[in-house]
Amino acid sequence: MAQIMFAAVLWPIASVALGAPDFTGEPADVRLAQAVWASAVSCTEREGTAHDTVEIRRDYGEAEGIAAIALWDAEGLYAIRLTRESPSILLAHELGHAWFHGHSDLGPLEGRTELLAECVAAHSRDVIPYLYDAHPSLEDLPDITRWTAASQASMRVWEVNAVYAGSLRFFAAMATVVEPATLMRSENLDWAAVRKLLAEVDRGQELLEVLDGGANAQRAALIDPDKDGVTTVVEQLQGTDPLQWDTDGDGWWDGAPTPRPDGVRPVPGDGTPICPPRWSPTGKSKIIWGGNLRGFGLDVRGAVFEGDDVHIWLPDALKGNPGGFWFEVIGKDLVDNPRCGLSAAATIRSDDRTMAYLPSFEKAIVAAAARATDAQVPSDRVVVDLGGLDFTVLPVKDRLPLVFVPAYHLKWASKDPQRMTALAEVVVAMQRIASSGRYAALEDDPGLTEALQQHFGSVEVPARLRRSEAGSVEKWRATVEQCGGWPRFLDIDCVD
Repeated sequence: MAQIMFAAVLWPIASVALGAPDFTGEPADVRLAQAVWASAVSCTEREGTAHDTVEIRRDYGEAEGIAAIALWDAEGLYAIRLTRESPSILLAHELGHAWFHGHSDLGPLEGRTELLAECVAAHSRDVIPYLYDAHPSLEDLPDITRWTAASQASMRVWEVNAVYAGSLRFFAAMATVVEPATLMRSENLDWAAVRKLLAEVDRGQELLEVLDGGANAQRAALIDPDKDGVTTVVEQLQGTDPLQWDTDGDGWWDGAPTPRPDGVRPVPGDGTPICPPRWSPTGKSKIIWGGNLRGFGLDVRGAVFEGDDVHIWLPDALKGNPGGFWFEVIGKDLVDNPRCGLSAAATIRSDDRTMAYLPSFEKAIVAAAARATDAQVPSDRVVVDLGGLDFTVLPVKDRLPLVFVPAYHLKWASKDPQRMTALAEVVVAMQRIASSGRYAALEDDPGLTEALQQHFGSVEVPARLRRSEAGSVEKWRATVEQCGGWPRFLDIDCVD
């Protein structure tokens, strides 16, 4: 696929519009431009500058990766040219040049134009189905303060992609310490003005150091290693972990927009299955997807389902995108799903025989997972199916393993809270080991599970749940100790 890049050029022509211009072009592009213009006015609290008529044409021959171009003169925007394949975000970006244009410092020009596109998407999620971000590593990022039309002429395509991404990310970071309205207010903003704004606000010094530290400092500050949609410098400013997608463990990624729509739930970014916590007993229900601004508009990919016994997966094409996604169940006469236990710690699905045990088992699983995390056992969501014939764990390709708990174990555990606690701790131990890559050892010797449960658990495992041979637990304890502890052992940092 061709690299997607934006471009903007100055080109003379005549006649200026007061308010929204008339757009000409393909009907879908005209409707999009009208909606984007209205949202952009709300974002900037001012009208853009454009001619009475702005022509939108899809006749641009993609040259050297450039898929869209805005044309303006001293009186404002007058044309946008796109390739036949250009997505709507490129039209929205180029339309933003009615608000920001004409300056030789391309970083403030293009960074603020793309920041405006993010604001438009936040105002009108049905207008822009996604915002483009190739999520480059920024290894090729040149110094954003030296980006001009002249310097771009000698850049390679991937350097131009990186400098667009880097400029956006810098101004997105700047919007956390400078009022966004201030950034949007001026048509022309050069680096000298940017430095002045940062010098006048609390915590602006950190961003000045990034800006003036050159390409290396900018690369380090503007990457997003955990892919939560928040750059390292912003994570440092807001006190979250640049290496944790969900720092506080609430199930929402660190860059999740706030406030969030009512009735939505976060989708695990690791591809863990979810079950619908609500469903319609009288007909079909539908999962509606939404997401971070740099994700996809998933409303068009809604999943229709009947009944309450389903697992729903994040589409593979969406895994790894920066940020995250949420979902909402819609349908007629929705009620709580008695077969679904869904929390930041676990997805638990039950059947008719086991759903009576679901509430107490879910409570025990959440507590057991927290104890494992407190004991520095590497953390993953727990995925459990209640029912079936065997107490076992199965690997799932490219996803977390699935633990099966039979009804007879749940019935036994329901007689005593300590039994339920022990059962939950064994399930968490099985899941942690299987997801660590030591599934073969788990299959060969149940003593490994019991050794891990004894490490973080709060109760002794009853005889009913013990399946290890004599001496097996002690053997695994010694192996783990030789390895340097459970974190290293489960991360496969040593050979047992």
